[in-house]
Amino acid sequence: IEMDVSVNIRAVRKETTKDDYAALTLSIVSVDENHKEYDRDEFSYSQFLLVGNKIIDRTTELNLYVPNDGKVYLGIK
Repeated sequence: IEMDVSVNIRAVRKETTKDDYAALTLSIVSVDENHKEYDRDEFSYSQFLLVGNKIIDRTTELNLYVPNDGKVYLGIK
C-alpha cells in the first residue's frame, strides 16, 4: 500500500529574547506484522527565528509503502 502523509507541526517556543535556530527531524516508518522495518521517509529542517518570533509552523509531505497487516510510526525530534 502506498501512503502519502501530510504532517503539520506547530510549536511555540518559550524563550524569545534571542535569535535562535529551531531544528526538526520527522521520521515515518512502516513495519511488517513481525515489527521488521519495511520502509522509511525522513525530513530534517532548521528554521532561523529572530528575537520575538515564537511560533514555528511547518507542513511537510512524506511518502512510504506499508505492507498488508503492517503498522506506521511517526517520530518527531
